[in-house]
Amino acid sequence: MSWFLGWRSWLLALVLLATNWGLGRLHALVEWWAERLSAPLGLGLARLVSVVDLSVAEVLIYLGVLGLVPLLVHQRRSLPRLLRVVISMALWGAVIFVNLWGMQYRRPPMLERLGWEDPGPTTAEELSRLGKIAALQAGTAYKQALGTDDLGQATTGMPMAMLHPAVEQGYAVVATEAPQLGASFAWPRPSPKPLASTFALVRFGLLGFYFPFTGEASLTIDAPGQQVPHAAAHEMAHQRGVAREDEANFMGFWVCIRSDDAYVRYSGWLFLWKQVYYELSEQREDALARTLVRQVGPGPLRDMEEAWKWWHAGEGRMRELGQAVNDTYLKVNGQDGIVSYNQSLRLMLAMGRRGGAEWAIGDDPQPADPLPEN
Repeated sequence: MSWFLGWRSWLLALVLLATNWGLGRLHALVEWWAERLSAPLGLGLARLVSVVDLSVAEVLIYLGVLGLVPLLVHQRRSLPRLLRVVISMALWGAVIFVNLWGMQYRRPPMLERLGWEDPGPTTAEELSRLGKIAALQAGTAYKQALGTDDLGQATTGMPMAMLHPAVEQGYAVVATEAPQLGASFAWPRPSPKPLASTFALVRFGLLGFYFPFTGEASLTIDAPGQQVPHAAAHEMAHQRGVAREDEANFMGFWVCIRSDDAYVRYSGWLFLWKQVYYELSEQREDALARTLVRQVGPGPLRDMEEAWKWWHAGEGRMRELGQAVNDTYLKVNGQDGIVSYNQSLRLMLAMGRRGGAEWAIGDDPQPADPLPEN
């Protein structure tokens, strides 16, 4: 124990971190590491803990937090020793993290891995056309899933026993369409785990998270129903080595619209609609944003309104703290902070321009039953 808390331990940890950083500059080595080491190890951990239904990650996090209390009490009279404990745990935790998962952030960007061109700047008109496609596709999938344009109430989530195979089937399709993502991308993953502490997670501004120390994807399953399939696909993208949040959001969309399940497709298309709506609002294109609201149809719009209310109910100091922590974590790992979640629209624009989703931005699709303009 004394060695672990001493300077030799810290020096070794720093050398290992520096070595990992240096090796991360060798792209061929990063890909080998991701495919041959990280992916099998992550899948093995996930299968190991899949024998229990609860989220082992959630349990470990609580045990870790609760374990700090007696540690602080026990060491309160010895501040130097307490600092050594904190430094040692932080350094060796970082060593384990970067070697188990962190190097995934060093992989080439998704556009480069797919061989797609960066879409570059876009116009409000182009966004409007893309949003109309998303609105009409979402309305069509909604009706296919529920048999009506408007259920009269917000839709509810799918049971995990149905959701997991529907999302995995979408991943199988995407794996065949994008073999350049690697062989391990096609490996089926265990089902995401429902979280018991959904109240706390939502207060921190999250629907779920991936825990590399157990390989688990964990979800807030009592979230607005239409958001859960995309959230599940997002966290399962992390399981497949898609580390960046914008890329995981994009992969969640791609997988959802490739699913045979209509409600999962609905979740994916509504996610795209939401991203376009936010971007138009950010650009102060209020008229185009209002048109997009009319195009999405009454049922999906009701779902979005309920989701907005649900999210706003969780605002407060815990949300600010959670976002600050997440923002720092993402920036440390080379992302743009929490704003990176919204940058997935760039990837969806690139896909649309390629026609990779069997829809092109310049088209003017019509749903099976035209939706009202008012």
